[in-house]
Amino acid sequence: MALVSMIVAIGNQRQIGSSQKPGLLWRVNEDLKLFKEFTKNSTLIVGRKTFETLPKSMICSENRKFRVITKSLLLPNHSNVSTSPSIKDAIQSSQGERIVIIGGGQIYKESLFNLEILPLIDIIAVSEINTNNEGDIFFPEIPSCFTALDTEYFPSSTPNGLKWKFTVFSRNL
Repeated sequence: MALVSMIVAIGNQRQIGSSQKPGLLWRVNEDLKLFKEFTKNSTLIVGRKTFETLPKSMICSENRKFRVITKSLLLPNHSNVSTSPSIKDAIQSSQGERIVIIGGGQIYKESLFNLEILPLIDIIAVSEINTNNEGDIFFPEIPSCFTALDTEYFPSSTPNGLKWKFTVFSRNL
């Protein structure tokens, strides 16, 4: 089985999204750049609802493939987009590729609580945005089998001055 990474941006209450307002709860350009760099040349596992909020420029990018977890086959017809019925199937179908799980809430939860998938995750990259923007979709607590390796702090250049930090967690050996 391939080793898998995960990347997420969370707010102060671990919020990652809103079912009422699809898309990002905040915009931090530096974090978006970090996301693009982290996911470059990777196969991204993503839920259908989250996939539908991604910018077309990202979907059409030649340096990323997408495996969308869905039971529906009604997705944009791009050569770099395929569907899988489950996270496990998406991982198995992506053998030999760098795999990054990018959400949404249900995909994160299933990945971290499924005992067949959790052992495959070796890195969890978390951007913690200092904001209380309202959301009703949350990122679970990071399992105790992971330890923070490195944290980098960023003053934000956003108009609203959001500060944030980026922490990389690694599976305990």
